[in-house]
Amino acid sequence: MTIYGKYTAAERFELLSAYLDHEVSSAEKIQVEQWLQDDPNYRIQYQQLLKVKRLLLDLPTPESIKTEYLVDQVISKINRRSQRKLALGAALVAMVVATFGSIALNSPRWKVADESLHKEEQLILAMEEPIIPMPQSEIVK
Repeated sequence: MTIYGKYTAAERFELLSAYLDHEVSSAEKIQVEQWLQDDPNYRIQYQQLLKVKRLLLDLPTPESIKTEYLVDQVISKINRRSQRKLALGAALVAMVVATFGSIALNSPRWKVADESLHKEEQLILAMEEPIIPMPQSEIVK
C-alpha cells in the first residue's frame, strides 16, 4: 500500500487543488501537508499548481463592453450573413433562369419565323373562304 491509501491520483490532485483554494477540512489539510512532506513528486505538482494559480491571478481583465454595443454587433453580423445568403440565392436563381431560358429560346419550337422556308411553305391566309367552316348561328326574327 502506498502513502496515499484509499485515494486515487485524481482524488489527490483534487485535494491539492482544494488545498490551494483553502477549501479543505482540517483532516484533509493535515493529509495534504503530510503528502507534501513525504512525496517529492507531490511537492512538484503543488509548485506547478501554485504557479498556475499565480499566473491566472496576474492575467489582465478585459475591459467591460456595453451590452447594447455587443447586441448591435451580433445583429449586424447576422444581417450581413442573411444578406449574403439572399444575394447568393438570387444569383443562383438568375443563373438557372438564364440557362434554361437560353436553352428554351434556341429550341426549334420557339422559333417564330424562319426565312429559309420556301414561299410555298410559308403562312397561307385564307381570304375568301375559311379553311375550317364557321358554325352558323340561328338568327331569331
